[in-house]
Amino acid sequence: MPSKISSILDYQRKTLCPEIWEKGKIKPYIKKFIYKSMEGFFVSSGLKNYKDFVSHLYVGSSLATFFYKDDSDLDIKIVINIGEFKKNNPEYADSTGEDICDELIEAGRKSSFLTAFIANTFHPLDAYFFTEEEAEKASLIKYDSLYNLITDEWIKTPKKLEGDLSSSYILNAAKDLAKRYIDKIVVDIDKTKRDSIDFLVLKDYMKTLDKEELKHLSVDFQTALDRINEDLDSLIMDRDIASNLRKTEFSRKSLKDDLEKLMGSFNYSKGNLIYKILQRYGYLRILFEIASLYRGARIGPDDVMNVYKVLSGV
Repeated sequence: MPSKISSILDYQRKTLCPEIWEKGKIKPYIKKFIYKSMEGFFVSSGLKNYKDFVSHLYVGSSLATFFYKDDSDLDIKIVINIGEFKKNNPEYADSTGEDICDELIEAGRKSSFLTAFIANTFHPLDAYFFTEEEAEKASLIKYDSLYNLITDEWIKTPKKLEGDLSSSYILNAAKDLAKRYIDKIVVDIDKTKRDSIDFLVLKDYMKTLDKEELKHLSVDFQTALDRINEDLDSLIMDRDIASNLRKTEFSRKSLKDDLEKLMGSFNYSKGNLIYKILQRYGYLRILFEIASLYRGARIGPDDVMNVYKVLSGV
């Protein structure tokens, strides 16, 4: 299945999403829905007086640009005044702002309020929480656009690709940049799949042998399992390289390349374009799942079938 994650590699739409926007402003009922959902989340979580500690509220990401899909998430960015949060919820007195926001993000992912679909659309909410300090440090060049829900004004207006700079041009440029990374990942995935098949065949064959015969294959069995563990280390390294490509770009203080300067955003940096290509074609999903399951662990014989299923998309 194609990736449902919206990105700058998608085709540019003529207008902002008409289900969300009208004449450059967010539709009043969408704004009301966001506020009601946020209120439902805080109340159901037992957090008191949210109006005192929510200092800013923004809409960003794909649905605030011309690059969206019919099922894109509506990203809302909720900024928390940590001092007011603790004052109204003293049980968090010893927690750091970062820990509080991490807990809120995790709870939001599980909340029916902050993952609800907007009525008559396929757009679910997707909420992120930031401290005021984090929000102040987050430069606008990290965003393609940003809309202030409280004031109903664009902080950074979305830009369109103009002239010869088309969606196809961006996609092809990203493919060229990502080619050597894809080639390496494909080799590593294929090798791990082959080694997994060889191991599973050997494992099934050994079920037919008696104890004496098994002794002669014990070294081969262990060697085959070691090979898969080495393969997984390579895939986890591929995952870290892909993540660091994007992280490095977004840690910069200023725009560098012509394309990101033209569009005014790190989203058009080389590292992020490579990341988005790996995401678009499903390689990131495989690498992240492998890293999540097996980082720091040594797999045993019973894990190999699952490794094969992850790599095969089963």
